[in-house]
Amino acid sequence: MDPTVIGKAVWSCYQEEPTPFKDYMLYDPGAYSEAGISCTLTGKVKHPEEIEEWEIDGHWFRWVGI
Repeated sequence: MDPTVIGKAVWSCYQEEPTPFKDYMLYDPGAYSEAGISCTLTGKVKHPEEIEEWEIDGHWFRWVGI
């Protein structure tokens, strides 16, 4: 894909007024008017002695392809 086209698409997305791009009208609608959706993801390990070193140091992520 042409980098100029990608640049125009991105530029169009952050304009405050609707901006034509190909067959679309793109713009930045601003901040979301509702409260944000967020939460904290935490957990407690019931048996930390059962966790192996390879699970902690990132080898697991490479093993599963993350």
